[in-house]
Amino acid sequence: IAWICLAISLTNPTWGSQATRIQKSGNALCFVFDISQSMLAQDVEKTLGNTRLESAANYAQILLAHLPQTEVASVITKGSAIIAVPLTNDFSSIYNLTQNLSPQLISTIGSNPGNGISVALKSFPSQVAKHSSIIIFTDGGESFDILKEASLEAAKCGVNIIFVGFGSTEGSYILAGDGKTKIKTALEEQKLIDICNYVNSKTPSETNFATYINPLKKGSANKIINIVQKDFSSTSEEKGIEIQDIQRHGIFIFAALFFLCLGFI
Repeated sequence: IAWICLAISLTNPTWGSQATRIQKSGNALCFVFDISQSMLAQDVEKTLGNTRLESAANYAQILLAHLPQTEVASVITKGSAIIAVPLTNDFSSIYNLTQNLSPQLISTIGSNPGNGISVALKSFPSQVAKHSSIIIFTDGGESFDILKEASLEAAKCGVNIIFVGFGSTEGSYILAGDGKTKIKTALEEQKLIDICNYVNSKTPSETNFATYINPLKKGSANKIINIVQKDFSSTSEEKGIEIQDIQRHGIFIFAALFFLCLGFI
């Protein structure tokens, strides 16, 4: 039994999770733009744009104007996702991207914002500890049903997830990718709220890692900026939070020693 316990301890077993405070310096942000066909629906307030996608682009530009001390990357997602702009302090490339967003930028069909989150995580350097956030501009539609788990995985890495929903909950009709078929699409606001509640319930921390934002509500942009910047400059150091698995190998090492002594007795 002692040898069995020792062998198990060498596999470094873990179960459960806990919130751990770690030193983080600076801010990093990744914009995830859902450029699926449904984002061309025109069921939005014209104050931001004519379509959901145009509104998302203009809203992102508003945020950029108030994030001078933040490194920003950008991911575009449709059926698949790619890093369009790596993490940078030069916002001109981000501005250029927002002015040219289109479903034609990615050839794969469907909608997969969950994959966009997974790719966004890769845009943050693993060797640098920063307060990281991902903003997803989407209507909530997805073809692969992985958005919830991708959001939870990002939260466990200590990354803030901010959903910004575009469109109307009543929905509207758009032309499908074939240019002929009409399909109805709507903002799945309640679904995004439920995902936020799920993620926050699964992360043992006083901090809510997932947030849903209605861009039409007064002060929505300020709320996002406060989450991203944490009210301190990019040169300051603060204790951030990460969700880490609890290591259990010590239990099996103790058990191995106990049974080894018991064997001699």
